[in-house]
Amino acid sequence: YLFNDTIMNADDVQRKLGLNVLGTLPLEEAEYDGEKERKRKRRKKKK
Repeated sequence: YLFNDTIMNADDVQRKLGLNVLGTLPLEEAEYDGEKERKRKRRKKKK
């Protein structure tokens, strides 16, 4: 936890890089978990 320097949100960008964020792209929860990718693979196998 202490060594995780991943930028996760707009506040992290401002704090770590000193830059303002112009916009963000929302992710669906399924995309974030990789579930959408797994569903695509299942569909391809069924065909």
